[in-house]
Amino acid sequence: MIRITIEIVPFGKEEYKRIIGEIKIINTVDHPERPEFGNYKVIIIEKDTKKEIRIKDHKRSEGIWALLDKILKKHKK
Repeated sequence: MIRITIEIVPFGKEEYKRIIGEIKIINTVDHPERPEFGNYKVIIIEKDTKKEIRIKDHKRSEGIWALLDKILKKHKK
């Protein structure tokens, strides 16, 4: 699992930081015969809301930033 935690740090003071969002990216291992691709269950938590989306056939060689881009684009829909 990959976990991305988003914090706000008011006035740059660590003692006031708080988490405002989180993204959990879970590899579902749906097609082990094609290890160059990944399928993911993604849980996006923001305030009191929780949304689950799926990313299918992400080419692993594209890297984490391309995966995150796909997640954010799908989340906006």
